[in-house]
Amino acid sequence: MNNMSDRVKGFRVILDKDCVDYNAQTIQDAIMMIKGVKDVKPSIVNSDDLMNRMKIKSEMKMKLYDLIDEINKEE
Repeated sequence: MNNMSDRVKGFRVILDKDCVDYNAQTIQDAIMMIKGVKDVKPSIVNSDDLMNRMKIKSEMKMKLYDLIDEINKEE
């Protein structure tokens, strides 16, 4: 929100980890209880999500290994 006249039309909520349907329903119900909330729709995990997570995890490991190698060279 940049200035006093900005209006917010919604929010995006990201869960800290994937959860099963019955746990997700509890979270969805709780969000619906917040004043002003009109609708809440779940985002279902798919194969693209899993592939992206694996790629990011691999890239982070490589960066960490590179950093460790660089630190060891300086010693």
